[in-house]
Amino acid sequence: MTGQGVALLVRPSVGMWWFAAAVDVAHGSSMVGLAVLSPRYRRPALVSAAVAGVSACFELATARRRSA
Repeated sequence: MTGQGVALLVRPSVGMWWFAAAVDVAHGSSMVGLAVLSPRYRRPALVSAAVAGVSACFELATARRRSA
């Protein structure tokens, strides 16, 4: 489990869900950059970016549900 996951377990507030989504968006963006710059790591970087993107979508949906 990552530090991000632990933070969500310890303090599952709306703000923490938004923060977790921002972390995943930043991670996904960095992986897209790596995919562009490194043909050797393109496939794993794109897989990691996709997983981070899906995770961010779920985190944003959770944040919106909890704030409603």
